[in-house]
Amino acid sequence: MREGRGGTGENPSRDRKEHQTFGKVGGNAKGAARPGQSIAAVADGGLGGLAFGAVTQLAALATAGVHVVHPAPPLPLLAIMRRHGLRRKADCCTVSHGETTGPGMQVKSINALARGLEVLQLLQSSGALTLADLHRLTGIPKASLLRILKTLMEGGFIWQRMADAAWVPSWSLAEMAGRIDHEHRLVEVASPVLAALTARIEWPSVLAVPRLTHMEVLETNAARAYFDGIALGPVGFQVNMLRSASGRAFIAFCAAPVRDAILETLRRSDRPGNRGARNPAYVKALLAETRTQGFGLRDPDFGGDFDVGRAVADDGRESLGVPIRLGNHVPGTLNITWTRRVLRRDQAVALLVPPALQAAQEIARQLGRAVSPDEIPPAAD
Repeated sequence: MREGRGGTGENPSRDRKEHQTFGKVGGNAKGAARPGQSIAAVADGGLGGLAFGAVTQLAALATAGVHVVHPAPPLPLLAIMRRHGLRRKADCCTVSHGETTGPGMQVKSINALARGLEVLQLLQSSGALTLADLHRLTGIPKASLLRILKTLMEGGFIWQRMADAAWVPSWSLAEMAGRIDHEHRLVEVASPVLAALTARIEWPSVLAVPRLTHMEVLETNAARAYFDGIALGPVGFQVNMLRSASGRAFIAFCAAPVRDAILETLRRSDRPGNRGARNPAYVKALLAETRTQGFGLRDPDFGGDFDVGRAVADDGRESLGVPIRLGNHVPGTLNITWTRRVLRRDQAVALLVPPALQAAQEIARQLGRAVSPDEIPPAAD
């Protein structure tokens, strides 16, 4: 498909006709719209490189596995890009298919899409701009701007104010930003930290988040660990709350109302692996031990299976878990897993707890920059 001239590339004769139609409607040879001209009429011809709409383009690229490079956009725009499966890469655009994990073939960026994103960023950062303002700030021809604006308006991202004909970002952008999935933000921040952690210690880790009755794996660096025989995850894997290192690290350090709700739910559970919740002495002991240590360790009888003990299912591993703390809010935990035949528990604790705590603190530090102060409760005494 050809880009940059406004046609779709699928029907050249139709594209030429649309350009001719647009030239007649648009007003003059420079593409400026006549005063009072309806944007729908001006943009009724070909919608240029944005014919499919900015968001449609993003979704299509995500489906193809394309990672789009663009200067860092403001937070709401990042939210839109993430919701359509796009992530920024540091060096180049790549295409990956199937099981490809390394750099793929280089592709060209989509100039028309980049221009549309540029317009959206300007509107978002300034609050409102007229067509003349946008033309002056971007240098994009007014005819092209009108096509971009129409596309964004149809997508619900902007609207036009009657008082001065200025273009204004829709409230839905702020709403989308406010609804950013906090777990997606957590994974995005934590993933490079996990990569650096396994490069340092060589053992694998998982990032897990709480559910009402268990912890759930969101990310793992197991594929990059030197000891790659320890398969962790997959994403979505459910981990026992009271018997695993990750679960103990969470339940011991989370806010009291959250802990009480989880324990009450676990007490009513019929799963064999949750029976310990009905033993107050067991719960009190594991909470005290974990808080004193500053990290969680597996129940001595926990062999990786949610419901049964090591006598029935034993993965031959040990784990420690540390909370990611924002005040007394714990969005998730980070663990490190090792093989028992290689490291005794006391050896692993001395070797692995410091880097685990440092990694959790780095994730919390980066999350702290991205959340508002009222999202971070004060630390519990």
